[in-house]
Amino acid sequence: MNILLDTCSFLWLVSDSPELSLDARRLFEDPANDVYLSASLAGSGLMSANK
Repeated sequence: MNILLDTCSFLWLVSDSPELSLDARRLFEDPANDVYLSASLAGSGLMSANK
């Protein structure tokens, strides 16, 4: 399955946040799935860094 992470999902995943459901975490961690980051993630990160 192809999975596209948005900014919140990515941050919740890497910070081990309880906001991310167990079902979502399992999908992201399943090696059978291809996980992609949204291009907007890089843009929002760059905008935050410039503030």
